[in-house]
Amino acid sequence: MNQDFQELIDGFYQVTGRINKLRNKQFSFAGTVPLNTAALHLIDLIGRHPDYNLTQLATTLSNTKGAVSQLASKLVARNLISRRQTPGNEKTVTFALTAAGRRVFAGHQQLHAELYQQLEAILAAFSPAERAKLKQALAAIDDCLTDYGKQE
Repeated sequence: MNQDFQELIDGFYQVTGRINKLRNKQFSFAGTVPLNTAALHLIDLIGRHPDYNLTQLATTLSNTKGAVSQLASKLVARNLISRRQTPGNEKTVTFALTAAGRRVFAGHQQLHAELYQQLEAILAAFSPAERAKLKQALAAIDDCLTDYGKQE
């Protein structure tokens, strides 16, 4: 195996490993209860799209409706979100952030703003052509991993 290729693969595993560790990390904002990234991302999505129903939330999060419903129930119990019936359609449920949920949402937005500022500074060192190649490589890696995941 080519040494350059192996170094790229090792770097890829290192980055994905750090991302996986972050998924289990608990975050707390403005005195709110600690939450993992799955809960933070659901709160973030509800904050940005308060009109989304359960199906839209699950699709956007690439998760099942059952998993999103369970997580939403936990967030309702923690008084971070509330359920709302859609007027004229009792089957459709949307969610709204509570005051505590809005504090989590704002804290999460700030956390991402700081991270994205750092990432933007790193990517600014690359030319537009290099960034285009990086996007192309990430898309190709995503396609490869999607195909790999389909294998039995």
